[in-house]
Amino acid sequence: MQRELTIHCSAMLAFAAILIGNAAGAQEVCGIDSIFYDGVEGKVLTLVRHPGAKLSPGVAQSIVGPSTFDVTIVSPSDGAMIGDPTVPVSGTFSGPSDTGITINNVVAHIEGDSFVVPAVQLLSNGTTSLNATATKLTGETASAKVSVEQGGARSPISFLVERTAGFAPFRVNFHYTIGALPSGGGITYVGIDYDGDGADDVANPARGSIPTYVATTPGIVRARLTVKDDKNNVYTAYRYYVVHDLSARGGMLCDVYGYMRSQLNAQPPNIAAALNAIHPNARDEVQPIWEEASSGLAAYVENMGNIANATIAPDFATFLLLRRNADSSLSGFHMTFSRDRAGVWRISNL
Repeated sequence: MQRELTIHCSAMLAFAAILIGNAAGAQEVCGIDSIFYDGVEGKVLTLVRHPGAKLSPGVAQSIVGPSTFDVTIVSPSDGAMIGDPTVPVSGTFSGPSDTGITINNVVAHIEGDSFVVPAVQLLSNGTTSLNATATKLTGETASAKVSVEQGGARSPISFLVERTAGFAPFRVNFHYTIGALPSGGGITYVGIDYDGDGADDVANPARGSIPTYVATTPGIVRARLTVKDDKNNVYTAYRYYVVHDLSARGGMLCDVYGYMRSQLNAQPPNIAAALNAIHPNARDEVQPIWEEASSGLAAYVENMGNIANATIAPDFATFLLLRRNADSSLSGFHMTFSRDRAGVWRISNL
């Protein structure tokens, strides 16, 4: 589900980004821009707190990250035997907020310092290597690997969610089926743990109903279906869903834009570094423009404008850039973000 991240100011909707500080520690003022606050747009060299403004995480957190950069697969464990043809893969990482992670080239969902790919296809016979690759916007990578074997009995129960990811509050609809139990036993209990805390939140839901839960806390959740029969057998199935933090996502994207501008504003301009913020599919279009304007990139950057509104979905975002012209009129431009094949958020249209 896409959401608009907006702040009201004199009936105007604002989600603004103003670059301050040096490239490594720069933060964005995400909130009320001076273009709306006092009607005068000027160069902002120091942090100005307008009513309703908030600081983004900053380039140091969103783009550069901590000194340690690594990725770890937590589940499944190395050598695990998997009965189903697919397996969810989850884990943790240490790195900047704008880190992309793939498992066997499938882009993972990320929230905080955790990631998940809900279903990775396994080889029908033999061992499957699950290869995790973490990538920074600036190009550094880290990797991890476990191997699992596909085989054994498939579970007689299945557990699904309609949508894997959304922004809090996120309405999650659950679906489950129960096939013939191996023991021939009759079903005595069905329970669902919605929030992954280990305790069932609903017991014996009405047949044909769609259990629903509204998740309000950002994070990666491992929900559980439990089925019991009259022969004391217990069957469990798990399904991951991801609750994204809209404010954190907006702040990180704000920093991608800020990182690009800081590199173009450097003396001399670092066009190669700035291109890291651009989606690979768009670089051939953007690079010649920057190189042609290399001697006047400071003016080019100033004319890019500030972020005035954003519509953000789990896999893409569209920002509105506003620029005040010499005659005090406003010009608007759209900028879009999407994840590349490595899962890194970059500007795909500028």
